[in-house]
Amino acid sequence: MDRFSVRGMSLVLALWFLAACFGGCARKALPPAPVAPLPSAAERLAAGKKAFAAGKFQAALPDLAAAAGQAPDLAEAHFYLGLCAAKTGDAKRAATELSRAAAADAADPRPLEALGILQYEAGRRQAALASLDAAIGRGSKSAQVYYYRANLAMATGDCRHALAAYRRAMLLDPSFAAAGVEYQSARMACARAETPPKVPAPFTPKPLPRSKPASDHKAVPASRPAPAAKSVPATSAVAHPAPAEPLSPTPTTGRPTTENPSPATP
Repeated sequence: MDRFSVRGMSLVLALWFLAACFGGCARKALPPAPVAPLPSAAERLAAGKKAFAAGKFQAALPDLAAAAGQAPDLAEAHFYLGLCAAKTGDAKRAATELSRAAAADAADPRPLEALGILQYEAGRRQAALASLDAAIGRGSKSAQVYYYRANLAMATGDCRHALAAYRRAMLLDPSFAAAGVEYQSARMACARAETPPKVPAPFTPKPLPRSKPASDHKAVPASRPAPAAKSVPATSAVAHPAPAEPLSPTPTTGRPTTENPSPATP
C-alpha cells in the first residue's frame, strides 16, 4: 500500500468520525429553559394595591389593569383601577371602572361612594344624587357621602333631608369640620325660610260720624203756638232836663261852684 492510499484512508476515517459525532449531538438536544409562570390576578391585584397605598398611582395602573383583564369579575381590581384613574386625572376611565366594580359586587358601597363624589365634583348633580343614594342604600358609613348628599339637598331647598344628612355626617366623623359648619349655616337658612314674614294689618279707615236726618229733630206741636213777643206800651215823649254838670268843692270857700264858672261881667 503506497503512501497516498494510507493518507486517503485516514481522511475517510476522520470524516466518518466527525459525521458520527455531530449526528449524536443533534439527536441529544438540550432541554428548553423553564419558563416562569405569569403572576395570577390576585398577585397583580396585591401589587397594585401596594403601590396605591404608597401613593404611586401611575405605577399601580399596569398591575391593576392586568388583574382586571385576567379576572373581569374581580370587583376589587376595577375599584382600585378606578381610584387610580381618578387620581391621575382620567375621569372618564375612572367612572367606567367604578361602574364596573359596582356591578360586579352589588353589596359593596365603596364604588358608588367614589363614583358619586366624582360626579359631584364634576358638576353632574343628578348623576351624583343617584349614586350617593344608591351607596346609602347599600349601607354606606362614609361621612363624605352624607355631607355631599346634604349639599345636594340644600341646593334644592330640601331642608329636612339636608339637616338630617349633615347630622349623620357629624355622627359618623365628629372631626369632619366642614359638616358642622354647613350644618349651622343650613339651620339659619332653613329657619329664615320657614318663618313667614310679618304681614302688616290692613288699613281700615274709620267711618265718618253720621249726621242725623231732618226727620230725627223734634217738631214743635201745632196745637201749641209759639209765645208772642211782649209789646212795650207806648209812652208819651216827655222832655227830661239834662242833668246838671257835677259840682266840685272849691278849696277856698267850700261853696259848691261849677267846674268852669263864666267870667264876671264888668
